[in-house]
Amino acid sequence: MGKFYYVNIKAGSSGIYRVHSAHCASLAPENDRFFLGTFYAPLDAIKQAKKYYARAEGCKNCCPLPKKKKQSHKNHTSITSLSSC
Repeated sequence: MGKFYYVNIKAGSSGIYRVHSAHCASLAPENDRFFLGTFYAPLDAIKQAKKYYARAEGCKNCCPLPKKKKQSHKNHTSITSLSSC
């Protein structure tokens, strides 16, 4: 079942508009939030919020995004081909 998501209509001190699920402890008061809709995944709610606020991001508590896997930097040696005369 999906969850209700909201975006703060007032940006934080860093200029970010936070997206929260309905039961988040950090959810803004009713007058300071906009209902985005019902979504199954936080990323979908964040995408919807970005239609209104380009600097919208998910709350770290209720809308965490999957962590990006670090790419391993293997020791690659570049091979230079020498042309023989």
